[in-house]
Amino acid sequence: MRPHDDDLDRLLAALPLAEPPADLRGRILAATVSRPAAMPAMPWWEMVLCGVLVALVVWGTLIAAEAPAAGALTSVALSWIAAELQVPTLMWAALGGAIAVWCLVLTGGRDGRLRA
Repeated sequence: MRPHDDDLDRLLAALPLAEPPADLRGRILAATVSRPAAMPAMPWWEMVLCGVLVALVVWGTLIAAEAPAAGALTSVALSWIAAELQVPTLMWAALGGAIAVWCLVLTGGRDGRLRA
């Protein structure tokens, strides 16, 4: 420590400081941690519908890219559906759905409140 640091410390301690507002901690917590969850841009059912529609468009595009002609589109679609309906695929889909429901229950859903 340098010798003039003690003088600087005394000068800093002598500075008149304004007291923080009484509810400063509460306002900071209300603006950050305790803030209510923002409402989504659209209802949940519209988000699900949009997700399903996008998935169907991507699925149809992939099937159309595999089919050499329009007549073969149905047979390719049916064979692809049959190939995807295997037990491991269904188990992974069920696991993903269970995790999604679990996360929804833990976070309390849209309103941010935990449910019993």
